[in-house]
Amino acid sequence: MKRRTRIGLVVAAVVCAATISRTAIAQETRGVDKPKPPPREQPLRRVTLTVNAVQAISFTPLVAVTSEVRVARRWSFAVSGGGGERANEWPYQGTKLTWQMGAEPRLYVTGDFNSGFYVAWSTMFADSAGARFGFESFAPPPGLSTGPSIGYKSVYIPIITPDLEIGLMKPLVTPAAEGTPPFIALVGKLGFGFSL
Repeated sequence: MKRRTRIGLVVAAVVCAATISRTAIAQETRGVDKPKPPPREQPLRRVTLTVNAVQAISFTPLVAVTSEVRVARRWSFAVSGGGGERANEWPYQGTKLTWQMGAEPRLYVTGDFNSGFYVAWSTMFADSAGARFGFESFAPPPGLSTGPSIGYKSVYIPIITPDLEIGLMKPLVTPAAEGTPPFIALVGKLGFGFSL
């Protein structure tokens, strides 16, 4: 009988100790935050469409649209085109219809197609309907030109995409009516659009 009593006491002590230990562990871990899951990454977009805001709101508005297509995670190819009014060369004598088109491969040196800094090589062609529109700052030079550029693009939630780019372009072929071209032209754009 005494042996059964001793065994009962031992079992009761073990159960009591286990219960106390479990309660203590629960109290210690109650104040500890559970690890948060890692933030979800945005899906890698395939296409970006932007409109050059600088040309669109200028004194002589010209609408220029750029379509950029992802080739690889850090490589893309962009084509652009547009048309509108540009002022005749000084002295100002009204405006003439002009158009432009271009293409450029891009390499994202930081980030990827969704967001990052990129380097590009642009080739542009611009012409007008029989008027001399000259060489304006940040606008593509008349004729055919090419050169390097750098830029930054970022996709904001949900799909808003600003695209800032600046570069140097060397006029290669210039219409005779435009006169002597500059050795190097400074070009740039501030595009706003969306990515899909």
